[in-house]
Amino acid sequence: MAPVAIFALGPFHDEEEEWKEVRARLDKELEKFPLLTPIVTEIFGGKYDEEKLRFPDNIILKLPGSPLHNMPATDIRDWKAIRDWESKLAAQFQPPWHTERNGKMAETKIKLKIQVPTLQDSDPNL
Repeated sequence: MAPVAIFALGPFHDEEEEWKEVRARLDKELEKFPLLTPIVTEIFGGKYDEEKLRFPDNIILKLPGSPLHNMPATDIRDWKAIRDWESKLAAQFQPPWHTERNGKMAETKIKLKIQVPTLQDSDPNL
């Protein structure tokens, strides 16, 4: 099986308890797929802006019982942390290449760069 890395955007607030809840939910979901063994999982802060929500989410948030009801817009995404993480992934996914030098096998690595799309640039609704 090919190596897999998983990330989730979760908490809307930088509060320890919210980070723990998101981690617990991610771990619980991953337990449903025992054959999936990611080499790394990571959680990054999320973004919420009710003005950007589409149907049916924009209707559901108006309900008084919704956890998002009257929640202010927030964005705790840490783009530097996301880019640092993706840079480390590039090294982990880089396969070794073997070549012969002077009659001996030598390991050579190719350069691999994994890009994380910048959501704020690709979709104005995010």
